[in-house]
Amino acid sequence: MCIYINLKNSDMKNLFNAVKVSVFLSMFMVISCNPSDIPVIGESENPSLPDESGIAIGVGDFEIRAMDVSFLPQLDRAEVTFKNEENTTQELLEIIKASGVNTVRLRLWAKNVNIYGYDEVKDLSDRAKALGLKTWISIHYSDTWADLNNQITPSDWQTTDLSELEAIVTSYTKNIVLALDPDYVQVGNEINKGILLPLGDYNTNWQNFRDLVGVGCQAVRDASSKAKIIIHYAGIGNEAKSFFTGLFDLDYDIMAVSYYPIYYKDKGLDYLKSSLSDLNTTYRRPNTQDNGQAYEQQINQKLGLLIAEVAYPFTEKNDDQVSNIFPASNASLVNGYPATLVGQRDFIRTFRRTLSEVDNTLGFGYWGGEFVAFDGIDPLNNLSGSNYDNHTLFSRYNNTSNIFKALPALNEFKE
Repeated sequence: MCIYINLKNSDMKNLFNAVKVSVFLSMFMVISCNPSDIPVIGESENPSLPDESGIAIGVGDFEIRAMDVSFLPQLDRAEVTFKNEENTTQELLEIIKASGVNTVRLRLWAKNVNIYGYDEVKDLSDRAKALGLKTWISIHYSDTWADLNNQITPSDWQTTDLSELEAIVTSYTKNIVLALDPDYVQVGNEINKGILLPLGDYNTNWQNFRDLVGVGCQAVRDASSKAKIIIHYAGIGNEAKSFFTGLFDLDYDIMAVSYYPIYYKDKGLDYLKSSLSDLNTTYRRPNTQDNGQAYEQQINQKLGLLIAEVAYPFTEKNDDQVSNIFPASNASLVNGYPATLVGQRDFIRTFRRTLSEVDNTLGFGYWGGEFVAFDGIDPLNNLSGSNYDNHTLFSRYNNTSNIFKALPALNEFKE
């Protein structure tokens, strides 16, 4: 038996708190640590799964077919290896590219430590670019996880002067974009409640929040002519529309939302479709003033839509000493999509078709696809394993301790 202890309860007001890293500090319990409990892909086994979806693979001509691979350097240090469908050992980046992934998302923390710091991200970005993958940098503007529960100003940026903090954000963002030359830049991560608190608190200092996000966007514009700017809200529905409407005069390119279906009980993909369609009506400031004169700063009038984070389980079993976010009392499966290899694959395929039916949708990013079970993850948060191993796109290979094989759902990234 393995025992793990919780540090934080999830905030049910937002359905997404349990999904991201705030989840890493979520409810823990006594669990079984038996790797044989989960689906295992054997040496000669390459499952031919039944396909009754009636949907062709690769529906939707998406600009972005992304996977967040931010855990990869830690997996590399732990000597975790991956196999493709043909049982050939390859670098994870090579496997996901061959499977149709064209963009990697990388989170960046402000302090240059050996986990999600600049040096690590630069190295991983260079590796991805060498393979012809596009890069998407998620700037957390914090020394730690920036998410629904945490938007802590970096320790070296402490100030009570908004203008001073804006100058720091401008300089930092510009330097990061110049150094990493990404294709996409996410200005803040899950910024529903604000950014760089307390000065950028959405609820108590809304104008400060807008100003800080705005200077971040402008810094990207000044540093790169190619990088598209992403604003990320963790959720869908009316709250997301209200949030983006409030940014009506900021200069950015893509409205990105998180969609974790296990937190939308009795609300299937039709709800996702209607929510995204509603986002397409988000009000934008016209580029011409009432007097007929153009504004000095022109803004993008046609925003793209992007699912920044999505994932679905392939089993209800757990593969290591840390309890998973699913099953849980606040999580449920989508009707018709069981937590199986077939269910995971079919969900991603139907999800992709749903996106293709909404105008201006640029694509999606899968979160935690590489977050497999292993010993030693995330020492900054005192974790020693994965609470997400049944949502990954790889499963344990032949009962080995540190080898994982690509699952059929990974092929749903193909064009």
